[in-house]
Amino acid sequence: MAIMKTRDFFEQVNQAFLDNDTSFIKENVTEDVVWTMAGEGVIRGKTAFVEFMEKMGMGDDRDGTLTIDNIITEGPQTAVIGKMTGTMEGTMKTYLYCDIYLLDEQQNGKIKELTSFVTEMKE
Repeated sequence: MAIMKTRDFFEQVNQAFLDNDTSFIKENVTEDVVWTMAGEGVIRGKTAFVEFMEKMGMGDDRDGTLTIDNIITEGPQTAVIGKMTGTMEGTMKTYLYCDIYLLDEQQNGKIKELTSFVTEMKE
């Protein structure tokens, strides 16, 4: 039987990225998680995943905003389409993104794969 998470769960995951809430992310990814960023590279393993999140450093941004336009779920896969605004490298930037998640049905639906398509929105 396929494990499915609710819309609320994926909203929490995306908010955790904006808030740099690595504790939430650690609880909800597998040890061998793979994060593929289209055109940028691949991050393998929970430790590397969390270290990369910390390097992004969006959690210090009190003006950051998150808008989720759509969440599409089919079995263990979910696509989240949205917009995130935050301070990156000292400059306020807005990114449009589509994240595709694959959940591990053997580990209570933890995230085992994440593929991100991200582009910076130009004014």
